[in-house]
Amino acid sequence: MVKPPTDPNPAPSTGGVANAQGQAIFTADWNTLINDLYPHALDSLVNHNAQYGTATVNIPAGGVGGALSVTFPSSFGGPIPEVLVWVRQSAFLNNIVLPKFALSILNGGVGEYRWEPYPPTDTELFGLSLHRFRLNLVSLPSTILIGLSGWITSNNDGLGTVELEYSLDSGATWSVDVGLGGAPLPATGIFKTSSSAVPSAALVDGLWRVVGLNGQGVAGFGINFSRIQVELTYPSGSNIAGTGRLSVTTTGFSARVNSPFPVIASTNVLVGWLAFVP
Repeated sequence: MVKPPTDPNPAPSTGGVANAQGQAIFTADWNTLINDLYPHALDSLVNHNAQYGTATVNIPAGGVGGALSVTFPSSFGGPIPEVLVWVRQSAFLNNIVLPKFALSILNGGVGEYRWEPYPPTDTELFGLSLHRFRLNLVSLPSTILIGLSGWITSNNDGLGTVELEYSLDSGATWSVDVGLGGAPLPATGIFKTSSSAVPSAALVDGLWRVVGLNGQGVAGFGINFSRIQVELTYPSGSNIAGTGRLSVTTTGFSARVNSPFPVIASTNVLVGWLAFVP
């Protein structure tokens, strides 16, 4: 609540000394009453009853929130202030990633499948057609992303990579690689390719396959796969999930802005803040 003004100083009517004395008594009583009722009201920034400002919160790529710390321009000398924080821009984030859809292409459970020799040029997974899969991407936006992930138990090839191709004629012909990146698969453990936008021509009910490439193509050198899955992610937009302050002291405060899902790229959010002694 804003503090009412002090010293209303009503103009004296004609009436001589008695009226002037009454005016002075009224003014003094009014000021005392206001100061008693509003000891820490938002009457001035000079006495540090209220301070305000803006700040930028960064949500890192892949993150679902970001935090910041603010130091007050002047320390509050008395009680710890109350702090309000709000978003000073559109609350809509247009570069979030909705949860992934994963389709298992190969699942060895506790077992593994060895591909040896690992091919140097595009070759269908294990040289077999039985691992092909169908994706119905009709009516999906062009921003949908596709990638591969999985688990490798051992890899002495050291050069091999994986890619995806699609077919619009039930497997009679195949596209070029969709472009998942050429980083060699790891010696062991989880692998994850980069994600690529699904080509517009592939936004149909079509056939897909995993291919191996860049391997040594030499007997004795290969890769043991335990799991391979295709991942679809959908970049979209959504409102900020929440904004609020965390800890507060007489010298500053911390706050956080949350996104409902991970952001694709580093994102800055402008916030405003108000600190006051209630």
